[in-house]
Amino acid sequence: MAAKAGVTSVEHGFVRSDDAIAAMKAHGTIFVPTLAVVESDGGGKGNPRLVEAMAQTRAAWKAGVGFAAGGDTGAFAHGQNVREVELMVEAGVPLEDVLVAVTLGGWEACGGNWSGRKFGEVREGWSADFVALQGDVRKDLGALRRVKCVIKDGEVVVKEARLVDMQKAHDAWLG
Repeated sequence: MAAKAGVTSVEHGFVRSDDAIAAMKAHGTIFVPTLAVVESDGGGKGNPRLVEAMAQTRAAWKAGVGFAAGGDTGAFAHGQNVREVELMVEAGVPLEDVLVAVTLGGWEACGGNWSGRKFGEVREGWSADFVALQGDVRKDLGALRRVKCVIKDGEVVVKEARLVDMQKAHDAWLG
C-alpha cells in the first residue's frame, strides 16, 4: 500500500510478499530491508523472521527493486551498522549492489538531488566522503570492519582507525 501511495522508501519490509515487491518495482520505491534489526531480535541464523526477511531481500533484488541500507538506532551497538551490509550479502545480493545501496541508495532515499548535496562522483563542489579500508572487500568482506581512514566533506575525521578530533568529527557529520 505504501509503494502504491508513492512513498520514496519502505523500511522493515520483513514479510515475504511478491505483491509488495511488484509494487515497489512498479513505483520506483527504494527498499531498506533493515536485516540487522531482525537479527537483533534473537534466534540466530535459524530465526524464521530473519530467514523470511532475507528471502524477501533476495527476491526484491532479483526483481530489480532499488535498495538502500540502514538500520534503527539502538537496535544494535553503535558502530556495528556494517552488519546490515554483511546480511545483505548473505541474503544473496551481490557485494557491488550492496555497496551502491549503502552509498547512493541512502542518498536517493533522502531525496537525491533534492537533498542539496551533490553526490556520487569525484568532482569540484561535490561532497567528498570517502572510507579507506585495510584490505580488499571484494576478496574479504571482513575488510569492511577494518576502517583505516574516513573523510567527511573533505575533512579527515578518522585516521589510523581513530577519531582525529571529536568536535571536528561531530561538526562534519552535522554539516
